[in-house]
Amino acid sequence: MNTEKAVAVKILKNVNAVKQVQREMLFLQIANSLNHPNILRLFEEFTSNGRECLVFEMLHRDLHDTISLYPNDMPLSTIRSNCKAAVYGTGCSQYCWCYTHRHKT
Repeated sequence: MNTEKAVAVKILKNVNAVKQVQREMLFLQIANSLNHPNILRLFEEFTSNGRECLVFEMLHRDLHDTISLYPNDMPLSTIRSNCKAAVYGTGCSQYCWCYTHRHKT
């Protein structure tokens, strides 16, 4: 991993739910394979002090920042773009959830 690149690290606090962590990891692997510009890339996972850590690409702007750019009226095209991104992410999440439940052994 390039250590000169800014990243976001998510620390999973409740790793006692092993099945939930496994399901999340499967979701992230599938989402990563889609290589879509609206899906964060997972670079690395590791364990530190008994906690699972996930290393993601850094976002330069989130939805709150985008909304803050338009204190009065946000253009319809921007609203559409953000809604499509949210729907795509939700659809991916549902696909992954179905995938994990359909392929139980």
